[in-house]
Amino acid sequence: MGDRAALLRAHATLSAGCRFMASDAAASGDAPRPLQGVHARMVGNRFRELDLFLSVMIGEVALVLGYPDPDGRKLRLFNTPNKLRRLRPVIALAQCPEARLRAIGRVGACLRHCEGQVHRAEMGQDVLIAHGEEHVLPPPPAAAAKRLHLSSRTISAIAGFYRSIGDELLARTLGAGAPT
Repeated sequence: MGDRAALLRAHATLSAGCRFMASDAAASGDAPRPLQGVHARMVGNRFRELDLFLSVMIGEVALVLGYPDPDGRKLRLFNTPNKLRRLRPVIALAQCPEARLRAIGRVGACLRHCEGQVHRAEMGQDVLIAHGEEHVLPPPPAAAAKRLHLSSRTISAIAGFYRSIGDELLARTLGAGAPT
């Protein structure tokens, strides 16, 4: 069994990362703009860091709850959406965020590895899914066929999404009467 202090530290780390990302995005204005070069890689790395912070938190949740694989080997083998999918029945999450996490991962990979250069036609849809309001947002600009465009609102929505998962995991874990 894991300890609650490690879970609280993991949650605090995820929350701090989300706050930083959202505040930095808000300072840059709201108009969608193409991300290029170092800035594209930086935003992509930040997405990856939030994903890593969430992954660590999922591992701590599993330990606190006494997940059936106490040494965590099964959870270490999978990416964050798969870890969450594996843990979701144990913790009864209200949301099923795996598809959105995967879309964010693809957007982040495009930013990190291709400096925002779009090579897949589906990338525009991934941006909309990552934002979480694909049914409300207009399609990405035509220029997005060549360069990935993200608004500060989208980046803030992604940070808020990670924060909401972390908050729900913490509330459900500590509310589950988990042993210390």
